Amino acid sequence: MNSGEGADIEGFRESISRRFRSPVPGALFANVGSTEPIKISRVISPPVKTEELPAESAFVVHVHMAPLPELDIWIDGRHAEMPSLHIGEVVILDLDAAPFAHIHHPMDFMLVQISKRTLEDIAYDRGERPPRRLHPTLGGTRDQVLHGLSSALADRLETYGPEDSLFVDYAALAFHAHIVRAYGEVRDPVHPRGGLAPWQSRRACGMMTADLSGRVTIAELAAGCGLSVSYFVHAFRKTMGIPPHKWLMDQRLRRAKSLLRRTKLTLSEIALMCGFADQSHLTRAFSRQEGSPPGQWRRLARD
Repeated sequence: MNSGEGADIEGFRESISRRFRSPVPGALFANVGSTEPIKISRVISPPVKTEELPAESAFVVHVHMAPLPELDIWIDGRHAEMPSLHIGEVVILDLDAAPFAHIHHPMDFMLVQISKRTLEDIAYDRGERPPRRLHPTLGGTRDQVLHGLSSALADRLETYGPEDSLFVDYAALAFHAHIVRAYGEVRDPVHPRGGLAPWQSRRACGMMTADLSGRVTIAELAAGCGLSVSYFVHAFRKTMGIPPHKWLMDQRLRRAKSLLRRTKLTLSEIALMCGFADQSHLTRAFSRQEGSPPGQWRRLARD
């Protein structure tokens, strides 16, 4: 992450915090081939009357992680009926309509903001006609796909912070693909059929293994292979059998096992050398794949 992007994320966090009168623990930017990132934040807020913001050429999607019994909302200056919201229900608002709300109870939701420029850019990249608009949704629709993606992003953000760009980018692309099909007006996409050429596989894998921390983005990998983001994601999975972030995790764990077997480095040292956020991150990922924590695995491997 460069300093300019870090400043942009901090500005986004501050705007969300100001709007909902509550600290925002973290925010994520997914740079997926457009000039404007997809912006993501978890919002946990007390009852609040949100400030009225200037119109903006973007959509915001709220995926509710807890029930919200009651609120009042104004769109284009007019009061709109808003049902009580349940876990997994979705609200989609057009920020051009300058929405604001009076929220009477504590709330918890994942906020995803996508500019209209980004909606168009990624749609063109996928070979689709860009959606003219997303249908505004004021609750009443439970979306298991978006709730699953939001839960994964929330867990990732809470556990590891804003690192691991590949996972965030991949989730954001999945988020985009679902909302334009479920809430927009688009034709069926034209998916590429081929995989990566051998040189492209070597280039992408080399870029990821050069920095096991996962700070390389999908857009950077695609550019290194001379491909669009959507084509690269499809072709990589077709060639490798798994998406880029999972391939990278496999490499981290492979490197960790080598160091566990051959060195006397501590688990904390190995975690940092293999691109994990900390020892706890290594232990969780290792135990999930191997069925035992790394310390126990090391003892058994040496025996």
